[in-house]
Amino acid sequence: MLLGVAIGYVMTVSTAITVPVAALIGIALIYDTIFRRGPVNSTAELTDEAHEIELPT
Repeated sequence: MLLGVAIGYVMTVSTAITVPVAALIGIALIYDTIFRRGPVNSTAELTDEAHEIELPT
């Protein structure tokens, strides 16, 4: 957000535009970090989570 404010002051682009754009870039980086490159060391760790669970009937 501070990057958006700084760009809005330095350039002729309105701060009302640069702050949301900077926020969207931050959201994209957080999404990439959490969901696309999750906190696993290898793909073998992912197979442990994929086992079928038997539910009681």
